[in-house]
Amino acid sequence: MKTIATLASFLTLALAVVAQELPKPSPAACVTQRVGLTDITIDYSRPGVKNREIWGKLVPYDEMWRTGANKATSITLTGTAIINDQMLEAGSYSLFTIPQESGSWEVILNRNTELWGTGNYSEDEDAARFDAEVRELDEMTERLEFRFIDVDMNTAELVLEWAGKQVVMRIESDPMEQVVKNIEKALAESKEGEQWKVYRTSASFAKDANLTAKGIEWIEKSIEMHENWYSHWIYADLLAQKKDYDGAIKQAEKANKLGEKEYAEKEKEFIYGDDLMEEVSNWKNKKNK
Repeated sequence: MKTIATLASFLTLALAVVAQELPKPSPAACVTQRVGLTDITIDYSRPGVKNREIWGKLVPYDEMWRTGANKATSITLTGTAIINDQMLEAGSYSLFTIPQESGSWEVILNRNTELWGTGNYSEDEDAARFDAEVRELDEMTERLEFRFIDVDMNTAELVLEWAGKQVVMRIESDPMEQVVKNIEKALAESKEGEQWKVYRTSASFAKDANLTAKGIEWIEKSIEMHENWYSHWIYADLLAQKKDYDGAIKQAEKANKLGEKEYAEKEKEFIYGDDLMEEVSNWKNKKNK
């Protein structure tokens, strides 16, 4: 009986030890960036240089590398995205690289996300392979780091920096398919008489994304349902994007007129008039060139 009790105590202690969370020499990290409507998350561990020779020594050239420490680095996408001209579907992938002494590195995205190194890697589970540009940095990065740079509405660069090198992966995400679905959903869920706001918000997005034709289609639907000074301003900007300066000037002047009337009824000054007229002046100059 005593032996059984001792064994039970040992098993309890062993399980407790297994469950312990302890600091690691290469701490875990996570970085997320939205590109288009896709959230992209990198989970990885951050080894340090620690006065070691990294490239060609600790990390050999021409061999597959887990691109971090501990469990292989992973990249998770909530929607589709294009990485270095390779289309990736929503999901999680292990990220490996093959470092080269000079020139670009090969990046491998593999569907097996439970790898702790390259031992059980299978090429059959690859989702994508592509070459990534490598830049030499003036400063030494002590801890390996993934970060996003040059972030725009639908594009970004994911970079890996460590020990004087920067590996660059270009990301694009065209959100139009999801945007159209979101607009349709918002229209279906909007209250009666409020759909014009959905179309106006969509047109404003299209303006910022340089989706001019779609934006004009949406703002015209909005104005048809409900006239508003700000809607005409968005319409003016969209027309100017396609160099229809006569149409843009006409819509801006209408926006100014409606705005002055609306604010006068509230006994307030229409503070956006100067900005509208400045745009009109700019468009007249462009028209006359």
